[in-house]
Amino acid sequence: QGMQVIVSTNDYAKVEELANELSSVFGVQNVYIREHNGNKAILELDTNQKPHFIVRALKEKSKLGIYVEKISNSGMTLIVS
Repeated sequence: QGMQVIVSTNDYAKVEELANELSSVFGVQNVYIREHNGNKAILELDTNQKPHFIVRALKEKSKLGIYVEKISNSGMTLIVS
């Protein structure tokens, strides 16, 4: 099952760091950076987990500042600092 994650950040390195952290979350098989344009990036995950679980797991491990702007069953919009 695919999930879309839209990321707003002013630093592309943080998109890559987030992608690495996402790939280490339990139940996430693959993470793809599909698009990057200005301050927005679109990531796609192969996962059987719910977005709420993924956000909670990310916030526990991540050194990034992660703010959830929007969340639904099919994906989430995050602001990363």
